[in-house]
Amino acid sequence: IDPSVNSSLTINCTFRPDSSSSMAALISLIVSRTKDLSQPFQELASINVKSDSQVNHLVNHSFVATGNISATSDSSLLLSWTNPSERQPGSYRCTAQGVDNVGHQVVATQDVHITAILSITDQLNFELDSFEASLNIFQHNVTIFQNKRNQELQDLRETLKSVETTENFFRHKLQTMKTTMFNRTMIHSNHTYYLSEDVYRHDDINSAVCELFGGYLVEVDDVDEQEALKAFMENGTDYFGILISGSGVEREGRWLHQRTGLPVNYTDWRPGEPDDGVVYNCVTLEKFKDEWSMTDNKCHQNPFYIRYVCEMPF
Repeated sequence: IDPSVNSSLTINCTFRPDSSSSMAALISLIVSRTKDLSQPFQELASINVKSDSQVNHLVNHSFVATGNISATSDSSLLLSWTNPSERQPGSYRCTAQGVDNVGHQVVATQDVHITAILSITDQLNFELDSFEASLNIFQHNVTIFQNKRNQELQDLRETLKSVETTENFFRHKLQTMKTTMFNRTMIHSNHTYYLSEDVYRHDDINSAVCELFGGYLVEVDDVDEQEALKAFMENGTDYFGILISGSGVEREGRWLHQRTGLPVNYTDWRPGEPDDGVVYNCVTLEKFKDEWSMTDNKCHQNPFYIRYVCEMPF
């Protein structure tokens, strides 16, 4: 192309059916272009049998695209430039896509190379246009990424809100259960002690209830803790005993905490206790003759009501 000589440029992509050709029916014609054969071709315009001879083309290009297409007769796709500049050189490819007699895809291509005498100004303008096109693609991809990230953040916020709602629901239910199942509380040495209502004696179930609320069946570790429990129990009017941690099932004659399996290091047995190593394998803190002390007792007894204490660290 010499802009001083050529007033127009037309790329004519035409397909004529031939009985010797393997293509039995044409589906589409495509014109594409590359500035450098080392780079992939980029589609400029296309037409297909479903488009009713309407040409699809890139809006940002300065050419006029026209054409007609038929599955079995002559078809063409024309790209025309008025007053072409040095921006139009490159390799143009005409691609015909169709099927053979058994429905297999058939593709035929024809390339043409157009050169131009480029002025420095036009070359710079061409490079600038290419840069702007690349920048637009980059900005488009950034927008897609930002939209995707924003949607993911929104989904995460909604999920978090749902989790918080569910958590608050269960917290409310647990608080309601705690209010229903426990009579009153005591604080001692950075631990809170919850005294249950009267329930059937069952150390496994009682321990499980304590674990549900983040605690464990009270473990009396020293005399200070036992004295605090005694004072706590004395505030009641009809409490004769509570189930506390301690089991003699695993090793007869040695008492272990159910939660940890560690030995019970502090005991304050009532005189004569423990007195039954076969059946009485749990520990209760009971009031007998106005004195609170430990006794061995049955772990499961139904119907027999007793209270228990859950110990919960702050």
